[in-house]
Amino acid sequence: MHFLVHMKIRLRQPMEPSADESSTRLSRDGPLLGYYITMKVNAENVADAAALAQTMALAPPDRQGKDRNFDGVVEEANIEQMDPEAGPEHVRKLLAPMGQRGVYYKTGLMFFHSEDDGRDMKKWWQFWK
Repeated sequence: MHFLVHMKIRLRQPMEPSADESSTRLSRDGPLLGYYITMKVNAENVADAAALAQTMALAPPDRQGKDRNFDGVVEEANIEQMDPEAGPEHVRKLLAPMGQRGVYYKTGLMFFHSEDDGRDMKKWWQFWK
């Protein structure tokens, strides 16, 4: 089964933007409180998809494929079963073959700075639909 997973990660401690961290170096709005990530997962069921996605969300490789870890927790998640052939083309290289169990696609990280970032009349994850 294939799932589309959106997660909001809250960092345990605010993080300053870093020139070494490709996802944060353009940030100039102060300390980072967390980030959003969207993934595509091949899993046995929704619980398996949640576990695989959480592992990736807390330790997503950077654009060059280098390992990195963030000290945070999943604050919100939305998981939907999906047709793997549906949706827009992938804009990033696949992490693994789609037919193999695991996370095979992830977006970059979208960091937020304040409690109001990303809030609107819709839930935050509905903007990816």
